[in-house]
Amino acid sequence: METLEAVGYSVDPQESMRIHYLRQIGYSAMPRYHSHSSYEIFYVQDGGRTYFINETAIHAAKGDLVFICPTDLHRTVSTDALLCERILVNFTEEFIREGGGLLFPLQELGRDPLYHLPFEEQHAVQQCLQELLSEMQRRDAGYIEYSRCLLTGLLIRLYRIRRREHGQPAAVTSVIHPMETKITEIARYINDHFDEPLTLQGIAELFYISPSYLCRIFPRITGFHFREYLQTIRLRAARELLRHSTLSVAMIAERTGYAHTANFSVIFKKLTGCTPSQYRIMNRQKRNIQ
Repeated sequence: METLEAVGYSVDPQESMRIHYLRQIGYSAMPRYHSHSSYEIFYVQDGGRTYFINETAIHAAKGDLVFICPTDLHRTVSTDALLCERILVNFTEEFIREGGGLLFPLQELGRDPLYHLPFEEQHAVQQCLQELLSEMQRRDAGYIEYSRCLLTGLLIRLYRIRRREHGQPAAVTSVIHPMETKITEIARYINDHFDEPLTLQGIAELFYISPSYLCRIFPRITGFHFREYLQTIRLRAARELLRHSTLSVAMIAERTGYAHTANFSVIFKKLTGCTPSQYRIMNRQKRNIQ
């Protein structure tokens, strides 16, 4: 992979608002799925990227915008064009609220994460993002407040686009593999049934696919092996329960599809670096500090 240019700026060390420009030529893929506590805007100026968000694969081409909500599990990979020039913006809801907030929920913008922007909207969105990038680079007096205004204006524009599209059929996205729809259905099923004893063999039989073929095609389309994807979904649910419930670790293990608490604890520590109990304590301490 050849990186031609990359620049990024943040308003503070906590990255309550961050903007990053990148142009890449060559194959690129995130090593694993991830989620974060901030919102994410991904605008494609040239080329394209394939996003896998929760249980759905989408393809963002030139002029498209992707809106990711907090905790959405996502990952990107290169398209066949092997070119992507994009602007990425991450921001917290608190950053927007400091300017007065919005009269609509930000989560609404991510219900359908892919925006196929009309040509005139592409120009306006790109101009706004370029101005935001320049403002963050120059850091003139009042740049944080002005950057917040630019970002708020962009969010309002996206909301108006969704309002105009309300009631109209969604645009059809391109398909990169004939099995993509089937794999998307399987990923959605895993998201809905992760608390059950799922196996690749059982899923293959349920969706009338050869287990060996499913084993090969699932990572090709999603970038994740079947067992890794299932563990990621289960651990995401476990982290939510550890943060926001008083359920015992044994009960959380059971509710997230693990038959044995010890096995759950071993996998949790391997993938997060701490035990479930340690994770719960650390998050309580963070809330107390805040």
